[in-house]
Amino acid sequence: MLDDRIKPDEFTMAGVLSACAQLGSLEQARKVHSFIIQHRIRKNHFVLNGLVDMFAKCDDLAFARKIFDTHAMEEYRMLELDDLCTFHPWIEHRGY
Repeated sequence: MLDDRIKPDEFTMAGVLSACAQLGSLEQARKVHSFIIQHRIRKNHFVLNGLVDMFAKCDDLAFARKIFDTHAMEEYRMLELDDLCTFHPWIEHRGY
């Protein structure tokens, strides 16, 4: 893919993460993670879950947990903001 100058997206990388997790190679896991960062691959749920799974299966549970904790808090804050943005107009409409 890279030889043909086709840029992988987040969905392609989710498959790569799964394959790397099955290999169980921490060295390869770090290379894939570095590639994702360097090429600014979007970190959607598939990529984030793949990263956590890959590092856990490569026996780096501390880093897998760090990824999980970091992005879980970001998701929580985004949900909180979405709820607030939805709730505010509802409150105004009700006259509270």
